[in-house]
Amino acid sequence: MLPALGHAETDPNSRFMVGGHASTLGFGLTAGYDFHSRGAVRGMYNRFDLDIDRTVSGNDYDGDLELESFGALLDWFPWSGRGFRVTGGLLLNSNGAMAGAEAVDLEIGDRTYSGAMGVEADYGDQAAPYFGIGWRSGKGRGKAGLSFFVDAGVLIQGAPRLSASGSLSTAGLGNCAIMVSKRGEANISGSLCNRVIAGSDTLTEQAANLIADLETEHQDLSDDLDDFKVWPVVLLGVGYSF
Repeated sequence: MLPALGHAETDPNSRFMVGGHASTLGFGLTAGYDFHSRGAVRGMYNRFDLDIDRTVSGNDYDGDLELESFGALLDWFPWSGRGFRVTGGLLLNSNGAMAGAEAVDLEIGDRTYSGAMGVEADYGDQAAPYFGIGWRSGKGRGKAGLSFFVDAGVLIQGAPRLSASGSLSTAGLGNCAIMVSKRGEANISGSLCNRVIAGSDTLTEQAANLIADLETEHQDLSDDLDDFKVWPVVLLGVGYSF
């Protein structure tokens, strides 16, 4: 599409545009340039924080959803001088969430423990493709002034990476520090947690059970986060062209 637009006649009414918007990606700023009657480029930044409560595997997690992204979009207007547009682009995705659960009875895997566990999910600042459609008022009018715009699309951000840490205890183990990697591999430490069965290098049954339960819980939480692989985007904004 870019080569085709590049060989076409340049729009004599090319305009810069700056504005602000609210969307399901957060509140943000937009800056754009109409390089052709049928083409425009935009840069955007989004940010928003939200408290979230969610029950997973019988445990109540309290946390924060942190939305942050920025990137570039290319708009194509199928009809010259009209506001309808088709959009594609990339956003650097820093969306993530942190949550914690603390209780006397925490259901981890197939057993019950006491203590606290915190989890963190993020996308590692990965580039995520965006596709959508939208509309902008005043396209092609060749005059400075206010304009309004709307977008609807999807951000294909994939599955977030999840890690966990905390402290859990149960009969026969005492208090164990826990750590679960983003790959879902669990490790525990503590004076009673690293004991092995006499005459072997195998952890005690209670310790082995805790590791297995942590890895099961990691998988359950990861499955719950599959709902966020594709993020719906609805955006409303106002800008000024000059």
